[in-house]
Amino acid sequence: MSMGRTSLAVSLVTFFEKICAFVLVLMASRLMGDERVGEFFYYFSLACMVIPLVDMGFGKLFLQAWWKDDRPQEKLFARLMVLKVFLGVAAWGLLVGIDQVVRWGEGHPLAVSGAFLAVFLERLSDLLLSPARAKHDFRGDLLVPVVSRVLNLALLFVCVNWFTSGYQLAWLYVVANGAGALISLYALRYCRPDFRGSWTFREGGRLLKEGLPFSLTALFVMISFYVDSVMLGHFSFAEVGHYNAAYRIILVMVVLSGGVCRTLFPRILQLRGEGRVEEAGWFVNGSLQVFVLLFGALMVGSIYTGPSLLPMLFGSSFVSSGQVFVVLAPLILLASLTNLLGHTLEAMELQKQVVKINACSACFNVAANLVLIPRWGMYGAAVTTLLTETLTLLQIGLLLRKHRIWPDLYQGIPQGLLFICITALALFPFRALTAPVALVVNGGILFLLLLAYFPWWPDVAKSTLRKLISARGAA
Repeated sequence: MSMGRTSLAVSLVTFFEKICAFVLVLMASRLMGDERVGEFFYYFSLACMVIPLVDMGFGKLFLQAWWKDDRPQEKLFARLMVLKVFLGVAAWGLLVGIDQVVRWGEGHPLAVSGAFLAVFLERLSDLLLSPARAKHDFRGDLLVPVVSRVLNLALLFVCVNWFTSGYQLAWLYVVANGAGALISLYALRYCRPDFRGSWTFREGGRLLKEGLPFSLTALFVMISFYVDSVMLGHFSFAEVGHYNAAYRIILVMVVLSGGVCRTLFPRILQLRGEGRVEEAGWFVNGSLQVFVLLFGALMVGSIYTGPSLLPMLFGSSFVSSGQVFVVLAPLILLASLTNLLGHTLEAMELQKQVVKINACSACFNVAANLVLIPRWGMYGAAVTTLLTETLTLLQIGLLLRKHRIWPDLYQGIPQGLLFICITALALFPFRALTAPVALVVNGGILFLLLLAYFPWWPDVAKSTLRKLISARGAA
């Protein structure tokens, strides 16, 4: 399979995995109720928040060493695995302590253990697949997510009637991700870890130091994503459930921009490497205009449809989730733009600035949540998430402007925003429609408006859209 087809296949599997995860949450919410599914989300968010301290970018370090020496790295692989287990035990102890503090003595070590083990096994599977990736064998990347999530769904239907607490859902993830880790063992045929011989603390410290930049970047992002659910868990598991019901739908839609950005990233790198910097800027500007139009339209449709869609999907007890969804809907546009410009910064080798931006946003997120959540609960968390993403986007935009890489980077954006305002006014008379009628009517109107406006799209936007479509097709 060619690299282009492999990239497309991995992207589709990633999207399938997100859809399966969303379906699992949807079914769990209807079968278990808001309180118990909120309990699961609390412990899951707690585990995800610190998992970068365990991950440490070890997979990337292994691949860098392999490609540098052009040979398997058996001893390095073994040491990375030992370090991962050691860091995992330390992170588990840290989580047990955090849970006791957040829940004020009502912590649940067994629940923490299940959630952490589920996430840890997923990341261990990722490390185990590294030798296969070094040999350009991506079968594990295609098979493991599908098997894990399908097994998850099957186990939910079989075991849900036995559940007495929401955290037990995490143990289904342990079984499913454990199966994924077992499948990943096939990659060891390319590089069997060599645990023989001794190694010093200095060598372990060196590996941790090399992996720290990867860990910090991911840590700041994870804090911004999950700290609100952890803080909400101090007050009410039900609010955690309502908040995440809305947030997960937003994340599924944002994933669409990630697939496009994976297509753009190598193209920007190629143009920059060939010295065609102005053409790269033209390509990014066209992508920005396309993102504003498409994801902006999706945002408007979500605002009008969300209040009736969420209760229809998750059940009548999730009415407040529809209101939270409306607050979070602008995240569809903001996160897609942040994703695109963030990839642009990395393509321009400005990774250190990306770490600083993520650190600033994470600090703001924690501080704002501490102020807003005690007073407004999940609505305060939603506003904080929106403000954090806005702050991140502004920082990235100002950095690109400061470096004056492309003076006309934001050309055409005001016209796109004006079109979004027009679509919002066009859908206003249909705001009282309920799902699923609202989905059909609003979706049809948005499609017709985009189609009618297409002849007036800026040439750079139309050309970029054609290239994106052809790039996906060529892949």
